[in-house]
Amino acid sequence: MEQNCTVEEIRNFKNNCPKELPDTYVNFIAENHSVEGDLPCNPFNFRLWKPNEVMENNVDYEVKEYIPTYFAIGDQGGGEMFVISLKDKKVYLIPFVPMDEEAKIECFESFTMFIKNMGWRSEEA
Repeated sequence: MEQNCTVEEIRNFKNNCPKELPDTYVNFIAENHSVEGDLPCNPFNFRLWKPNEVMENNVDYEVKEYIPTYFAIGDQGGGEMFVISLKDKKVYLIPFVPMDEEAKIECFESFTMFIKNMGWRSEEA
């Protein structure tokens, strides 16, 4: 069984994540830790990284070097990651390789819309 994050890990996440991230995302992930499930649109599934994983994954995947105006928040179980734009606050899907802004696919207008669509399954999936 997967363990929840400690209070210290959540505090570290909140203190070190980009200030441009929407409060909706920061508060949601601090309260819910890791979440995964279905989406009604491509890629049809998601996994949001835990607060203690998200900072480490952004460093390990060199997100800031390749796509500096985005922050990775999770993946879809394959070769793509979910990111939030630090400019327009939209949620996009970007491949891990090549990690290039030109390859992004807009998924949701906001993290709030992402939350509203979690758990819904499309008949296309």
